[in-house]
Amino acid sequence: MKILVRRKHREYLHKIQGSFSENPKLFWNYHKAVLHHRSGVVSIITSNEITAKTPAEKAELFNTLDTSKATGPDGIPARILKECSTEIAPSLCTLFNHSLRIGRFPAEWKNADVTPVHKKDNKEPAENYRPISLLPIVSK
Repeated sequence: MKILVRRKHREYLHKIQGSFSENPKLFWNYHKAVLHHRSGVVSIITSNEITAKTPAEKAELFNTLDTSKATGPDGIPARILKECSTEIAPSLCTLFNHSLRIGRFPAEWKNADVTPVHKKDNKEPAENYRPISLLPIVSK
């Protein structure tokens, strides 16, 4: 079913792209609908559940990182973030606050290394494993 839905959506997108010069309204209606349905982070900021951080607050958070944790797909260990916290905090703070302001989470921070971890009993059956996702530390 998912494959059929994806195929139909792809066909619809090709139709929109192909008819852009004849019917630009079709494209802009689709564009507006996609933007309208996007869930953003902006509402979270206004409800005070998440507030923008200052570089000093961000550096303080980096200093609390557990350096024994595994790195994610970006390969940046927590130790580097912790040791360089005062130097990198202003840049990362700007990036975090901009992300909150525009309501977008960087796609690179959504990538994860998925690793199977043994749960119990025999190590042969796949059912005895659970997946863990190793995300980039800065995305946490």
